Amino acid sequence: MVLNSLGRNKSLPKGSDYLAIERGRLLKDARKVDRELRRELFFEFFVVTKMFERFENDLAKLDVEQAQADEIMLGAKDLSKKEIYAALSYPHELRERFLKKILDRVSSGEIRPKGLLREMSRIAQRNGYSVGFHMSKFDIRESGKGWAVIGREQDHRDDDLPMAYYSREFKHLYRRKLTNYMYIVRAEDMHRVGADGKWWRAPSLSIVQQISVDELRKGLDDLDLEMRSQAREEGAPMDEEE
Repeated sequence: MVLNSLGRNKSLPKGSDYLAIERGRLLKDARKVDRELRRELFFEFFVVTKMFERFENDLAKLDVEQAQADEIMLGAKDLSKKEIYAALSYPHELRERFLKKILDRVSSGEIRPKGLLREMSRIAQRNGYSVGFHMSKFDIRESGKGWAVIGREQDHRDDDLPMAYYSREFKHLYRRKLTNYMYIVRAEDMHRVGADGKWWRAPSLSIVQQISVDELRKGLDDLDLEMRSQAREEGAPMDEEE
């Protein structure tokens, strides 16, 4: 799935107006798949939306003019989900410094604004970075040392070292225990993965962004309601609401 499959609504950053063309396609395509895959598609949409919202705020803090920010955001339309996740995987404590450096390359003419996200993605993928999702009941706050999930559970596979865990897909989110927050974390190829390939682990995970579980749940439900509303207006067949 590329970003073209996402779309635009009131919650999207204004620099992403180009997404409006494809929003209807996502909602129509979602009618044709089962509930599990539908929630996965909506989850990807929601996560990318929130990360781009944060990214555009980062650009504004660095006094990037809106016209240039729009051109930068436009560069996402041809990127794959993998490339977008990589581009936006820079953790909180590194993001501002990294953005300043790459914006200097735009100012010098080395990179065109539209190519900024692709270059960010290239650098991240070269280092084996992407994003993952860690569920927690804790409201983890930033500290002078950065913002990270610190491992709490001893793992016998790692000589009982305390580890932190994350998944890379919605269907593998850890939801057996009470959780209040989802942390988008930097996934790294060097992190260890279980034999089933569902969960990765490391002693600590650099946090990219925090999203409350209530906000996540509402975001997915709102997309589902919008999809069903459009289907009813068009007289299109739709499965029963769960």
